This record gives sequence, C-alpha cells and structure tokens, in this order.
Amino acid sequence: FSIHMSSQILLGCRPLSEIQTIVKSDSITIAADIKNTIQEFEMLRQNIMVETQQNMDLDNEIKRLDQMISHHVHQNISVRGIVSHPIHLNGTTSEEPVLNINTKRLYEKMLSILQQEPHFFSSLANLLPVPDSQRLANIIFKVYGDEYDPRLERLILIMFEIMLHQELQSCNQMSTFMRANTPITKLYGVYCKRQQPLAFLRQVLGEELTLLSANSVDLELNPSKVYTEYIKAPQSDLDPVPANLSPEEAALNPVISKIIEQRTVVLEAAVERIYQKILDNVENIPYGIRWICSRVRELTLQKWPESTPIEINSLVGGLCFLRYISPAVATPTQFKVVTGVDVSDRKFTPIAKILQCLSNGTQCREDFMKPLNAFLERATPKLQNFFDQLC
Repeated sequence: FSIHMSSQILLGCRPLSEIQTIVKSDSITIAADIKNTIQEFEMLRQNIMVETQQNMDLDNEIKRLDQMISHHVHQNISVRGIVSHPIHLNGTTSEEPVLNINTKRLYEKMLSILQQEPHFFSSLANLLPVPDSQRLANIIFKVYGDEYDPRLERLILIMFEIMLHQELQSCNQMSTFMRANTPITKLYGVYCKRQQPLAFLRQVLGEELTLLSANSVDLELNPSKVYTEYIKAPQSDLDPVPANLSPEEAALNPVISKIIEQRTVVLEAAVERIYQKILDNVENIPYGIRWICSRVRELTLQKWPESTPIEINSLVGGLCFLRYISPAVATPTQFKVVTGVDVSDRKFTPIAKILQCLSNGTQCREDFMKPLNAFLERATPKLQNFFDQLC
C-alpha cells in the first residue's frame, strides 16, 4: 500500500507526457526480463533432462554391476562349497575337507569351467556307461546349485540342447527318440525331481490325490486280483476255492463283475478330474520342462518332416507324462505329493496307466480296462491342444 501511494505521489508531480514515457520504458524492460527468464528456464529444463538421463544410465549400470558381482560371489561360494565337501558318485557329500589349499583352488577353477561350459558335461555323459548316468546327473545338478538362478538354469538348458542334438544324430527311428534309457533321459529324470518341477506337481495334484488316498475304494480292475482280495475279506460270501482264477473266469462271477463296474466309474471320474487339473495348469508347468518339450518337438519335425502331429505329440507326451507327471501320480507318497496319509502307492497305478495311454495316443488293451477307452477317445482332442500350448 505504501509503495502504491509513493508511486502515485511521485507520478503526480510529473507532467502527463513524461509519465507515459516512463511507463512505456518500464514495459519494454519488463518484457525483456520475462523473455530472458523464459530462456533461462528452458536451458535449465534441458539440463535437468540430460542429467536425469545420465542418472538413469548410471543407475542401470550400477544394477548390472551389482548382479554381476552377486553371480560371481554366488558361483564362488557354490564352487567352494562343493570342493570343501566333495561329491561322491551317489550324489552324497563328505563333511570332512580332504584337499589342501592348492588342490582346492585347482578344483574350484575346474568346476567353475565345467559350470560355465555345459558342453563338457554333455560330452562326459555320453562317454559314461548308461548305469552311471544317474550318478553323473546328481553331480551335475549339485554343481549348478541354485535352480532359481536364471543364469544357471540357462546353462542347464544349453546342456540339454547339446545332448538333444547328440541323441538325435544317433537315432534312426522316430519311435525310439527319447524313449530308451539313455544319458539324456536319465538326466531329464533327475531334472524333473528338482524343487520347482515337484512344487508344480504338489500344487496341481496334491489335493486330488490326497482325497483319493482318504477314500477306501480300491481302484484295481483286474478280475483275478479283485476276486483274490474279495475272498480274503471277512464279509465275503464267495467260496474261497478255487483260487488263482484267470481274469476271464473271475470276471464271470456276478459279484466281482459288479465290483469292477463300480470301480470303473470311480476310476474314470478320478482320472478325468486329475486330467482336467493338468490341462488347466499347462501355463504353470515349469519353463525348463516346457522348453525341453518344445525343442524335442522342433528337432523331431526337422529330422522327420513327414511325421504326423499325433506321432510328434506322442514323443512330447513321453517327456511330459511318462517321465514327469505319471511317476508322481503312480507313487505320490515317494514324490511327497501325498503326505500324512497311510496309503499304498499301488492304488494310484491304474490312474497313471490311463494317463499314459492318453499321452501315447493308444487305447487300453486289457479286457477289464477296455470300458475306459470311451473316455480316452473323448479326452484325446483336448490333449492335442494341451501339447500345442505346452510347446
């Protein structure tokens, strides 16, 4: 207020023309100041953008270096741990260090090279007799250590890639590719028992198989076995003699036939629930399993381009079901898919058998299993779509 009054008093003492000149001069000065200020702000804005980009680049570089340091530290600790507690051929470790410091350093260097160059392990696997492949597989996955490390997982898959090409070169018929017990199938079997693949099986199959474990209904359909079990039961009204009847003879008994019919309904429903669980979770199957199945499919098509989709998917099914899912279904207590329940794994064998027929694209051959072929025919189209999503 005082400044405004002072301006009025000051201007009031001057002629009007002089006042107009002063105001015009001040306006020009203010406009120039505003222009200069805007230019300074623009320069500051550009400088800030440059500095921000440089800071982001430095931050990314720091993160990259931090990851490299972490990998090297982890690798060094892992290798030192392996050397400090040597691995025996059965996969166990010794608690007592047995190497002097110089020898340990040489082993650390050797194991580091083996870890970073997967072709050495792939070559070694093909040199050993097949019975020793299982032991070598235990050693290999001990060397690679942390399965949650993406770098180590990538090296393992590179090793599988090399071994797949080697296996393909020695294979003359598509029907035998990845079917026999070879070093790579042994290695793949151990790979499927690592923490991540097992976690998927427990998550997807655990609840259903546990409910079946608690159910007292037996799923055995072989008439002679059903007959033998039935005549041993205290409530049996059947003549226990003669024993050791053939399946055809036992199947003629109306009581046994009725039991088999009831069990068939329960078995089909159980297989369908488990099968649907697997289909619904195809995207959750661990990446390594899916990658290996995909490479088998691609390499098979390259070598045998005339093969049909069903033939190709049968090979993929051998990897996904025969060597991964079906063993966990057949023996869920051994894989700890079912825990806390006292049940024989024999109960789950029929389920695994049907799943395997489904993945192979075949039908049940035993007479007492043939009623389930209708289910196999209905389920096959869904499975082909499953393999497409898997690979």
